[in-house]
Amino acid sequence: MRDYPLRITVSLILAAFFYLMVVLYPVWSRILPGVGNTGMLLLGFGLVLTLVGLLLFSFIILFFNKNYKKVESYLPILLIPLTFYISFFAPLKVDLDKLYGEVTYQACYEGTMNQATLKLRGKNKFEIRWTGAFFSDDFFNGTYKQNNDTLYFDFENGERPRDFGDKAILNVGEGITWYNNENELIDRPFFYEGKCKGLN
Repeated sequence: MRDYPLRITVSLILAAFFYLMVVLYPVWSRILPGVGNTGMLLLGFGLVLTLVGLLLFSFIILFFNKNYKKVESYLPILLIPLTFYISFFAPLKVDLDKLYGEVTYQACYEGTMNQATLKLRGKNKFEIRWTGAFFSDDFFNGTYKQNNDTLYFDFENGERPRDFGDKAILNVGEGITWYNNENELIDRPFFYEGKCKGLN
C-alpha cells in the first residue's frame, strides 16, 4: 500500500465531510439549536475555503515538484471540484416526507429582516423554520391538534418563537393568525397560505 501525502488524505476526509454536511443539512438543521445551525454554516464556509486552498496548493505542487507527479497526486484536483459539483448541483435528496411526514398545509410569513415557513405534516406533526439576518436559522417542532378552525400546538421542549402562544386560527384560503402568550390574537406575524412569494 502506497503512502499517501498528508495533503491527499486531508483532502479526502474534508471533501467527504463537506458532502455529508450538505446532503444531511435538512436533518441536522432540525436537530441543532439556532446557534448550532449558525456554527455549522460557518464551518461549512470554512471548509469551502480550505478545500479551495488545497485545490490551488495541489496545482502548485504538481507544477513545480516532479516528485509528486504520481496518479494519486491528482486526486485532490479531481475530487474537490467533483465534491462541489455533486454537493451544490446534483446532491442526493433526503426524503423529508418519509422522515417527518407528508406536508398537508403550508404557510409563510415574510418580514423585513426575517422569514418563516409553517408546515403541518402527517401524524399531526408540525415545523416552523424561522430565518433572519446574520445566518439566523431556527427550527421549532412539535405536534398539533385541530378543533374546527383552531390549531393547538405542543412545541417540542417548550421552545417556540418569541411572543407565540400555543394556539392559532386557520383561515383556509387565507392563512394562520396566532395567539400570543396572553391568549390574545396578534396581527403580526401573519402567515399567508402557500409557499413564500418573496414579497419583501
